[in-house]
Parts: sequence; structure tokens; C-alpha cells
Amino acid sequence: MDAFTFINAGISTILALQVAGLGILWKHERRIAKIEDDLYVNTGNPASVPLTKRIVDISNDIQHIRSKLEKMEKKFAEQHARIEMILKILNNKGGDK
Repeated sequence: MDAFTFINAGISTILALQVAGLGILWKHERRIAKIEDDLYVNTGNPASVPLTKRIVDISNDIQHIRSKLEKMEKKFAEQHARIEMILKILNNKGGDK
């Protein structure tokens, strides 16, 4: 083998390794792009919604829950007052016997 063939084989090997490396890098780049799309573009993914919007949504949900609890407390107080009234009536009727 002469030096020209040896150099030619070395250059071919280097080119083959570079092409393989570029193929691997391209594959990983596509994978990373897909992951980024899932994170920032997919509306079903919670990470795609900005943090400030999620905080506002959670705050609104808490306010809604508070208002529902206040309504339930009022209804509970009304029911409690009715039960107290019924018990007083029943106690008064029981004392009349």
C-alpha cells in the first residue's frame, strides 16, 4: 500500500464518522424539538400555560370555592335554626303532657 491509499482510507473513515455523527445529532435535534413542542405548544400540557395564568386560574378557583362554602354555611345555619326551633316545639309539647 502506498501513502496515497492510506491517506484516502483515513479521509474516508473520518468522513464516515462525521456523517454518522451528524445523523445522530440530527436525530437528537428532532427529539428535542418534539419535546419543546410538547412543552410549549401543546395546550393540553400544563407546562405550556404560563405560570402567571395558572396562578390566576387557581386564585379564581379558590374564590369560587370560598363563595360556595359561604353559601353552604348560610344554608347550614338556616337548617340549624330550623332544627333548634323544631326541638323547642317538641320539648314544649312534651312538657304539656
